Amino acid sequence: MVRRSMSEARERAHAPHRSRLAAWLLLVIAGLFLAAASPARGQAPSILVVTVDGVITPVMADHIGDVMDRAEREGHQALLVQLDTPGGLDTAMRDIIQSFLNARMPVIVFVSPQGARAASAGALITLASHVAVMAPSTSIGAATPIGGEGGEDLAQKMINDAASYAESIAEQRGRNVDFAIEAVREGKSIAANEALETGVIDLIARDLTELLAALDGREVELAPERTVTLRTAGVEVVEVEMGFARSVLQWLADPNIAFLFISIGTLAIIYELANPGIGAGGITGVILLLLAFTALSV
Repeated sequence: MVRRSMSEARERAHAPHRSRLAAWLLLVIAGLFLAAASPARGQAPSILVVTVDGVITPVMADHIGDVMDRAEREGHQALLVQLDTPGGLDTAMRDIIQSFLNARMPVIVFVSPQGARAASAGALITLASHVAVMAPSTSIGAATPIGGEGGEDLAQKMINDAASYAESIAEQRGRNVDFAIEAVREGKSIAANEALETGVIDLIARDLTELLAALDGREVELAPERTVTLRTAGVEVVEVEMGFARSVLQWLADPNIAFLFISIGTLAIIYELANPGIGAGGITGVILLLLAFTALSV
């Protein structure tokens, strides 16, 4: 009986310590759970940066769409697109513009580095951004659509459609509507200084550091009665690469590469038929033609 009483006393003495230990463990677990559930970038503001350098293709449109999804999922305060393009496919351009117009975070297009251009499809993509910025010695415009065969009437319909589309984008973003129309109908292209003076873009910045300093405290309207303020002073910049597979597809999507592969592949097969051997020429020709057809399908 004495031993039992002593053990019960020890149990009662240790009970408060165990209760406190259990409480601390619960607090730690709850803290870890809240940290895991909160946005990964919630503590320090950050901006996701993607580089668009080259032709606007469906591959590039898919890449930008995935980057936008990631930016929203990870809680970045904005998406910055560094743009240098001669233009590209109309459908890919419209996919990108549609994602910009429906974005739930600010989208900043920065035509850079110095000497870059936002031509053709790139001009309309820049107009569709919440904040349009150009580096010195860059240009924007020349957005007249170029189609295939079909006659003058079809070409005029394409121009009319593109002009009305550019006009609607400029109106929604509060940019120079006359320039948007002239860029399509007349192929007008202007430099960064003129673009700023005429209300085509919002800012001129030499590099990313200067741009982030200029954006700090800027208010961006995402939707009616929904405005966000950018905090970019000392912000973390997270760059996103395209990845190997998409880089290969983007390279193949160049029409010049496709036609080159068709020419060399056809010649290789003809050489194999004229001089039968171990089949190296035929195999090479088939591979090049397959790559060419893949490029044309992209």
